[in-house]
Amino acid sequence: MGTEAVLALMEATPTSQPVVIALSGNQTVRVPLMHCVEKTSAVAEAMSSKRFKEAQELRGRSFKGNLETYIRLSKLRPK
Repeated sequence: MGTEAVLALMEATPTSQPVVIALSGNQTVRVPLMHCVEKTSAVAEAMSSKRFKEAQELRGRSFKGNLETYIRLSKLRPK
């Protein structure tokens, strides 16, 4: 991701849209900053309205998988 960040900086102009460097699957991608802000706000709104499934879907596949793993592991008890 560091290389992509450097490339984004080198290619940027004063009128370039700000981006966040992220991973999508196993690919490094540039996501418009405002899209990230809007998505984060949507997650916060869903959480405050107790729409947890919607918040989970907004967070994405990786979050959902990590949450399921956490729930499974938190239920395990040593013998």
